[in-house]
Amino acid sequence: MTETLPQLRLGPLQWTGQIVMYALFAAFVGYFASQPPVSLLPPGHGLLRLSFSHPGKFATDCRQRSAEELAKMPPQMRAAQDCQRTRSPVQARVEVDDKVLIDRSFRPAGLAQDGAASGYWRTPIAAGTHRLRIQFKDDLRADAPTPTGRAVNLPPLRRPLAPHEDPEVIARLPYLDAVCNETLRLHPIVPDVPRMLARPLELGGYRVAPPLGVDVATALVHRREALYPEPDLFRPERFLERRFTPFEFFPFGGGHRRCIGAAFATYELKIVLATFLRHAHLELAEPDAVKPARRNVVMGPATGVRMRLRERRGQRAAA
Repeated sequence: MTETLPQLRLGPLQWTGQIVMYALFAAFVGYFASQPPVSLLPPGHGLLRLSFSHPGKFATDCRQRSAEELAKMPPQMRAAQDCQRTRSPVQARVEVDDKVLIDRSFRPAGLAQDGAASGYWRTPIAAGTHRLRIQFKDDLRADAPTPTGRAVNLPPLRRPLAPHEDPEVIARLPYLDAVCNETLRLHPIVPDVPRMLARPLELGGYRVAPPLGVDVATALVHRREALYPEPDLFRPERFLERRFTPFEFFPFGGGHRRCIGAAFATYELKIVLATFLRHAHLELAEPDAVKPARRNVVMGPATGVRMRLRERRGQRAAA
């Protein structure tokens, strides 16, 4: 026996109430979508940034090798001088109107501390003309830092940016590198790294052996809270605060079969992004969240990412 449920019909009062509720909900969403207004800086202030990547001088003097030492070395390794890999940290000091805003030392990168020291720092200051004095010291053996100074006019809500045209300089900007890395952390090119076992492996208390394969879940490692606090938050500064190992950050895979075009892809990403940001003000024009989709072995946006040009070189553009 089949029981037929009564059909629900809405009367004029119910329809009116439903329309009123939808209107109130739309008004609520519309108001809080634009209110309260968000300001990145206090009124009447500009933003002063310090961003650099620079290898310090060697921490110790180089030693001249003797002829006997050179004769015992392979031909391709016969360098005239023997220099230790460890480099000096870079000390940066910024003064504005004779007031010290930052005076700190930035350590070189690498386990042997033989890489470049990268620094990023910013602070809001009142708009207007200021005396800016910057001092750098990249040699522990030097007595005094190298000072530079000039007067700068900082307008409200603007930043004193050096007009770098050299792509090599742009590609080494620390904060730009951090933004690209944070983007690749949240949206890795490859979601997993599959490998076929060549010999037995002990993994998480389990023993697996050939011909089985294993996958390293890139997307899961990149959102592991123990490595990346607040993993769902876009915060590029995390890549300035510490240097992640190849086992913690690997958007292009890892090992001997790492993507052969990773370096060029990252370089291209930095140049294109910097060019857009220097010449245009863009905003997201997608009505909904952009969902990822698999494209063969890589990931990408399912429908592309639509953007709207709001401003070009200080001139307003049509929305």
